[in-house]
Amino acid sequence: MLFCNAYMWCVYGCVTNSIYPLVVVNCVGVITSLVFSGIYYRWSSPQQRLYARKLWFAAATGLLLSTAYAVIGVQGVTNQLPNDVAATLGFVCVTANTCLFASPLETMGKVIRTKSAASLPISLCIANLVSGALWSVMAVCQNDMFVLAPNALGTVLSAVQVALYIKYPPPPEMDAPTLRSETARPIPIVTSATKLEELSIKVAAQGVEFQPVLAIRFFLRTRDLVQPHNAICAA
Repeated sequence: MLFCNAYMWCVYGCVTNSIYPLVVVNCVGVITSLVFSGIYYRWSSPQQRLYARKLWFAAATGLLLSTAYAVIGVQGVTNQLPNDVAATLGFVCVTANTCLFASPLETMGKVIRTKSAASLPISLCIANLVSGALWSVMAVCQNDMFVLAPNALGTVLSAVQVALYIKYPPPPEMDAPTLRSETARPIPIVTSATKLEELSIKVAAQGVEFQPVLAIRFFLRTRDLVQPHNAICAA
């Protein structure tokens, strides 16, 4: 979706002759989204790759049709004025951009339900807030409502996310002294594959994914913290 959004804004910028900054900035978005998609495909499962190929095929079909419409529309084949072609592409761009807001809305709902903003990347929220505000100002100066509408909405959503982060700050990570005091008492260590399997079953029953590697790392860290305490007590 990020690639489709950036690509369509590039097409819109070419039709409206807004090469800088609209086309230049979104060309960067096209390149980065391709890199992200390639990384995702490289490390995804076979089922995820199949879904990604279907999604890419559908996206490529839509983008090719939109590009073909832009080309023949500018050439006058559709008997439309260039402004009419730009308006049609503008509505397509706004629709694609609005679809990107589904993820922030879902995250905001999770923050309100859990009363914790741990799932909000605050640095990205602030960057989106500043970016949306700047694009909105530029759109007002150029009197381009198609650029203004999605960026104004994005600015509002980013501002709400920052406000939620302030209202429901994520719990601070436990520092070493606190962790050491809580791990001073003896902690049962998983010493066999059978016990590890039993532990994974208990964790899975609670609806939480159990990762043995992370569990082993936690136990090793706990052991390192407990041993100095036991040595002091023995002395």
